Amino acid sequence: SMSHGVWKSFGEFDTCSLAPVYRLPLDSKHDHSLRSCIPNATQTISDGVTVSECDPRYQSPSSTVTPAPSSMSNSFAELLSSMPTGATGLFQGDVSASLSGTVPSEIGYYTNMLGIFLENNPLLEGSLPSQLGMLGANLESPFGWCDCSLSGSIPSQLGSFSNLYEGFLLDHSFFTGSLPTELGNLGRLENFLALDDNHLSSTIPSELARLSVLEYNLYLSSNRFTGTIPTEFGSLAPSFTSDLWFNFNELTGACPSELGRLLQLTRGLYINTNLLSQGLPSELGDLSKLTGVLWCEMNPLSSTLPTQLGKLPLHEWFGVDYNKITGPIPTEIGKMPFEYALSMSTTSLSSSLPTQLGALDKM
Repeated sequence: SMSHGVWKSFGEFDTCSLAPVYRLPLDSKHDHSLRSCIPNATQTISDGVTVSECDPRYQSPSSTVTPAPSSMSNSFAELLSSMPTGATGLFQGDVSASLSGTVPSEIGYYTNMLGIFLENNPLLEGSLPSQLGMLGANLESPFGWCDCSLSGSIPSQLGSFSNLYEGFLLDHSFFTGSLPTELGNLGRLENFLALDDNHLSSTIPSELARLSVLEYNLYLSSNRFTGTIPTEFGSLAPSFTSDLWFNFNELTGACPSELGRLLQLTRGLYINTNLLSQGLPSELGDLSKLTGVLWCEMNPLSSTLPTQLGKLPLHEWFGVDYNKITGPIPTEIGKMPFEYALSMSTTSLSSSLPTQLGALDKM
């Protein structure tokens, strides 16, 4: 289902170059929807009309669709044992058979793998074997195990994917423990480090800020991270533009002023629903391209709202609900080009609403 709904590059992934790519066997009720369309396959129907297999009137011969045995459709171990050792990709479409069981350590011997993407397998359990690290520098795009029931710690050996450039996705599962610092070695990763919706704990490793070419989507939300937001994230890739999620954790301390250095950030900064204290740093007002979301609510933030935040070009959402922010609402807030929501309920903000808020006529 692609939990983030924005993974467009999979559709552009050149699977034609991955020979052989192993695609999961389909169950019989779905085979018809993913049959290859072979223009040379023709059939004569009523009135002598000849149609190709692309034509919806084409009737597939009974021998075309061979339902996969249930053991092949469900057991990951049996699937793996049926794959050629030279397979270069393992992918699963939305209508493919759901996998069950555990991930065998033997997967590490498929060293020609260039990409793995498996999702929506609630019966796929156990831990990811450390032997996956044997895929090493061959793995390029993507490495994804989303919406499964995988658990245990994330192997540090996964940091060996030095040529992975798109998609490290372990979101919506049950991984526990600390994040391995070795993930900072994914030096070519440009898009998607997704670790949200797990049970990860301990502190967020500052080594993640070494992802020097990451441009889009760093998701760490909905875990059990503690400690502070590393100041090093202010030195994330200069080209980082979209979505930095720290929300729904147990992070403490101040929101780092260094985050104001992410000058290309456009889509969203999410620090809501944590235990962050002190005030919002005025440096966040330097995010001159942030047109999407600044979500800070449900923290024990204190002090006053910096007037510099009025410089932000936010169109969608600015939320500071359920905080301990005091003082007046800066008149500069009225200069923001909001089109959706300005949310400041249940705070200790004083004084009447500034007349400048009347300028928010697009909301």
